[in-house]
Amino acid sequence: ERVFGPEYVSERIADPTPEQKTTRWATDSTREQEHADEDVAEKAKATDQDGPVVLSFPMGPNMFRQANLDQFSEIVRAAARFVPPKSKICELYGGAGLIGLSLAVPSEAVWLRCSDENPANLAAFLRMKRRMPDDVAKRVFYTAAAAEDAVMDGQADGADLLIVDPPRKGLESVAEWLADQAPASLRRVIYVSCGFSALKDDLRVLVAGGSWTIHHAEAHVLFPGSDHLETLVILDRA
Repeated sequence: ERVFGPEYVSERIADPTPEQKTTRWATDSTREQEHADEDVAEKAKATDQDGPVVLSFPMGPNMFRQANLDQFSEIVRAAARFVPPKSKICELYGGAGLIGLSLAVPSEAVWLRCSDENPANLAAFLRMKRRMPDDVAKRVFYTAAAAEDAVMDGQADGADLLIVDPPRKGLESVAEWLADQAPASLRRVIYVSCGFSALKDDLRVLVAGGSWTIHHAEAHVLFPGSDHLETLVILDRA
């Protein structure tokens, strides 16, 4: 029996028999060792290479990912132009941290705090962290939490840059928080939107309230032939 949600799919499976448990344990142990070996090799490659750190992102079947990765990479590259060096970055709706890490590592961010409500993302983030050089890994952190809970717990405290990539329903209450309660240290928001109607509603809250101004906006076509756009918006403190 499958249960379909807006961002990922879960599946209910009958409890395994004792024999299946034993087989699964052996298989999982072998897989974990293979993953550990891969992580050591990736870390050595990242540590020994000259130039910027190249990240490798493991993805699982119960994690959201973009279908058009080539064009999504263009969005990340466009967003990178608006990340000041040595920023303190908070990422909400971060998935496994793909956008946040892709922006924070090259810009030598002081720290990066990522969060997402899907608990399956945590293992992937930790695998990526194990693959990084130690001086990079010690500056990145992850919390399995919904965006609303993350900001109430202080994840954005002290941050000067916020990255958000919400589902199609948009920021909802996080937009109100940004307009009225965001820490004074926060100077810029990078908003990646997959729901244009919700984006318009969120921008009305942020801009009409006088707290934020639109510094830059651009659209990306990830699905040619459809009427769907991904939108990148850069907001700065008014």
